[in-house]
Parts: sequence; C-alpha cells; structure tokens
Amino acid sequence: MELTEKQLKDLAKETGLNNNGIKRLLGSITIVFKSQTEEGGVKEEKSDLGLRLNSKEIMLKIQKNFDLNQISGLIIDYRNNCANIVNWIMRGDFNPKKIPDNLTKANFLHASRTAGRLRAKILRSF
Repeated sequence: MELTEKQLKDLAKETGLNNNGIKRLLGSITIVFKSQTEEGGVKEEKSDLGLRLNSKEIMLKIQKNFDLNQISGLIIDYRNNCANIVNWIMRGDFNPKKIPDNLTKANFLHASRTAGRLRAKILRSF
C-alpha cells in the first residue's frame, strides 16, 4: 500500500523535493557498514534510514486520515534535522551501497533516531 501519485506530487510540491526521493524517505533504506575487526576479520553493521511509514498498517492510517500539511511537516523536520542524509537520499544517482565520504556512522545513527522520533510523533497524531 502506497500513497497515490497525486498525494506524492502534492507532498513533493509542498516540500520542494522530488517524487522518487519522497518515496525513498517514506520507506526504509538499509545501509551496511563494513569495518575491520582487531582479529583481522570484517564486521558488518546495518543501519536503517528513512521514515519507515510504508508498512500496510501505518499506510492505512495515513491514507485514511491523510493530511498533507502534517506529512510534509514531518518530511521537512527530517530534512532540517538530517540535512546531509536527506540530500544524499534525494540525489538522482542515489545508491545505498555507495556511501559518500562526508557521511559518518554518527550521521546515520542520528538520522535513524530522528526518524523513529518523528514516526512516533505522527502515529500518535492519527
């Protein structure tokens, strides 16, 4: 279950972002960090980005009570709090396997926590 094309266009117009970027922001993106361990092995750490509002249960609530201002406000809050991450997600050549050098694990951790806080905020309002 997803937002309709009209709802996506309205959100894009309201937030000043592109439709594909909005879809990615409302969904979930998994990033994998690889690092060396002290023993010489490779350790993988995963981090989820995006607002993760694309589950059936959440989308039913959102579509039933769709409020353009509320959802666009949520996206704008996420963009304001995690500008580097959102700018990367919005890029046309976005690839979750190619992480830019200017983004650190701390940026991803902050974005993940911010998304959780904003998701809880919007779910309480529905």
